[in-house]
Amino acid sequence: MLHRSVTTAYHMLHLSFTTATNHMLHRSVTTAYHMLNRSFTTVTYHVLHCPVTTATYHMLHCTVTTATYHMFTARLLQTLITCYTARSLQPLITCYTVRSLQLLITCYTSQSLQPHITYCTARLLQPLITCYTARSLQTLITRYTARSLHTLITCYNAWSLTTANSQT
Repeated sequence: MLHRSVTTAYHMLHLSFTTATNHMLHRSVTTAYHMLNRSFTTVTYHVLHCPVTTATYHMLHCTVTTATYHMFTARLLQTLITCYTARSLQPLITCYTVRSLQLLITCYTSQSLQPHITYCTARLLQPLITCYTARSLQTLITRYTARSLHTLITCYNAWSLTTANSQT
């Protein structure tokens, strides 16, 4: 009975100690495992996930932002440039074109057409002027000559007759 009681007590203590040791060791190892697993998972997640997420975010954000910015900037600048160009450059171009073309046309017309007009006028008008002058001067000379000669003849005849009468 003593042997059985001691054996029983030994088994009970052994079971209690084994159970306690096993639970404590298992709990400690499990806790350590969970701690290590959690730490490793957290560290791995943060180390791997954050750079990937951050890089992906920055890449996508930069791409979208850049594309949106460029598209918006292109449209806005196109509109502004078109509007500003139409309003500002149109009068300038018109004024400059009018002035430049006016000067160019005037200069070209003066240089190119003036000799042609002068030559053409000289060739066409010279005979007309000559003919008109000849007719006009002939008429004027004839009339003036007729009047003058008539006056001279009349005066000479009167003088001659007066002289002849006085001699006789």
